[in-house]
Parts: sequence; structure tokens; C-alpha cells
Amino acid sequence: MNIRKASVTVAAGASAAIVCYKAIQNWKAATLFSEHSRIKRFQHMNDVMPSNLVKTSETPSQTFEKATSHVHRSYLYKGREQSLDHFLKRTTTTGFIVIKNNQIMLEEYLHGSDEHTRFTSWSVAKSMVSALIGIAVDEGKIQSIQDPVDQYVPELANSAYRNVPIEHVLLMASGVQFNEDYSHPLSDIRKLFYSTLVFSQSIDNYVQSLSSNRLSGTMYRYASVDTQVLGMVLREATGVQPSEYFSRKIWKKIDAERDAYWNTDRKGNDLSFCGFNATLRDYARFGKLYLQQGKWNEEQIIPADWVSASTQIGDTSLRKQPSLGYQYQWWVPHHENKDYLAMGVWGQFIYVHPERQTVIVKTSVDPDFEKHEKETIEVFRQLAEHM
Repeated sequence: MNIRKASVTVAAGASAAIVCYKAIQNWKAATLFSEHSRIKRFQHMNDVMPSNLVKTSETPSQTFEKATSHVHRSYLYKGREQSLDHFLKRTTTTGFIVIKNNQIMLEEYLHGSDEHTRFTSWSVAKSMVSALIGIAVDEGKIQSIQDPVDQYVPELANSAYRNVPIEHVLLMASGVQFNEDYSHPLSDIRKLFYSTLVFSQSIDNYVQSLSSNRLSGTMYRYASVDTQVLGMVLREATGVQPSEYFSRKIWKKIDAERDAYWNTDRKGNDLSFCGFNATLRDYARFGKLYLQQGKWNEEQIIPADWVSASTQIGDTSLRKQPSLGYQYQWWVPHHENKDYLAMGVWGQFIYVHPERQTVIVKTSVDPDFEKHEKETIEVFRQLAEHM
């Protein structure tokens, strides 16, 4: 009798512990964007939601040398000289690194971060998914970006993505009805996080529930769910999660200094549109891979023609705003095709200027990131031009 009572007590205690754990996890997810927790959360996203490990090689290496030259810490903006230090503070920067000619010209860590911190990418991850699409096409796992996505993911045949070509999804022109407003508590992007992290639903089910409000390929409309669909295509075409494919095809091959991780829903599916987490220097390695037209140590990792097609505005681009063009999940300033960047909400950036052999990475928790966007790009351009 005592043994039975003890067993019941242990079982009740275990159940209570599980309920408590789930409540804590749900609270972390629900308060992810809270002003008082963002800085810490964006540096420790594996404490907020589940993740898949992105393993590096057995022999990770240091790629960049420290420069000995002095960096001028000011820039011109709107006709006035501005302080770089003040800019970094004003935009709540958590990490900042400038690489030129394979040397670290500037490297700074703020708000409790250091060289080991794995910063969250937000939508910078979209450019990584783009790289994987190019590799999968080159390997024949995806036959063509003109193929409809439901050819690879039949579950999407009755959704907004029925008969939508992969290229239209790459261009953010799927036609899906999706509200991207992070500040609105009932926007689609917020509902996506709530349904997958608080209510433990599969992100696949959420994607399947969406409808369209226009023909695909007719208009640019930024929708993170488009990149999630690209991740689903990759998963079905390769047989593994995008995080595993990224580890095999990119992370190990560039000998990243540290393992990264990719956040998932509670079913183990990668949040392809946002969930990558890595150190500042390893983000810079990815930028360097693009700087080198997809080549690393004499191996062509990403096809050079895919790098060009993804980062240069051409006839297929549908975003018409003069300040920033958009191609295959990469942003191109002023449609000038001389530099480009991966960009994420709250001020995450990987900036690449091939002619100036410059890569810049900036991680931030900037609530005014949209207001600071043009200035940030100008800072990057001036650092690339004048260092």
C-alpha cells in the first residue's frame, strides 16, 4: 500500500513538473518580443524554443586575421558627420564586425555578448535558405525553380501555394494573404508563433491553412511564410531538415568556428524563415562565401551563377521601391547591383560588397530598425569604401 501511494505521489510530482516546464516554455514564447527580455532572448533563443543543431566540421578553423590599422569611427549622413559609436548605441547593436580583405577591421560586442554568443538571425536566415535552394537545384534534387511547390510538397495542393512556381516564392510573390506586422498582436506572423510555440501545432499545418488574394508572380509582397514553404520544399526534396542540409553542404565545408543551431516548432520542423543562430564571425564566413561567388578553398559550394542570380536585380524582380531591390531572398540597395545584404527584423544584417572585398555583420535589438534602415546601409557603404 505504501509503495502504491509512493508511486502515485511520484507520478503526480512528475506530471506537475511537466506542466510547470510547459508553462515556463509557453511564457518565454509568448513574451519573446517583450521590451524587457528581447536583448537576452535574442542571444539565447535555444532557451526560448526548440532547435536543431547545425554541426560544423571536425576541424573548425579561424578564417580572419586581426588588422593592425586604425579605423575611422565616423561617417557622413544627411550632410553631417556622425559618430559610429553613437550609431551603434542608438540602434541597440549587440554585435558588430567589419571584414575587409580577410582581416577583422572592427569587432565589437555589446549588451553582455561576446565572441561565443550565438545571435539570432531573424530573416537573415532567408538568404541561407536561398543558398540551399541553389545547391539543391545544382544537385538535381530540385529540377527547376519553375516547378510548382506542391510538386514537392503535395500537402500544399489545397492551399495558397497550389501551382505556385518556386521562383515566385523566392521573389516574395506567391500571392499568399499574410500580414507581416510584428507589432500587431493578431497579425499572421504573431499567430504563426503562437500556434507553433504556445499551442504546439505543426508549422506545416499553419501553412496549409493559408489562402491567396492574388495571382502569383504579379506583385512583390513580403511574407515570411514564403520562405517557410521553401524550407518545406527543401525538406521533401532532400529528405532532411534544412538545418541538416545546411550543416552538410555549407557549415561543415566552410569550417565554421562553432556549431550553430536552427530553431524549430515543437514537432521538430525548422523555422526556416527566421530561426538560425550563430556567432558573429561565423555569420561573416557565410558572407565571405558569397563574396567569393560561392567558392571556398577551391570548392564551388554554391553555384556561382546562383549567387549572381540571387543578388543582382534583373527582369524577374518585382519590388519597385528605389531604395531597396529584392531578388532571391537577398536585398540590393538602390538596384545598383554593386552590393547586397541579408536583413532581418530588429536590425540583423550581413552586408557584402564584392568590389571592396568587404563583409559586415550587425546584430541588434533595435525597435526603430525600419527608421534606421537607410542610415545603416549608408554606414556599411562608407565603411566599405573608405577603410
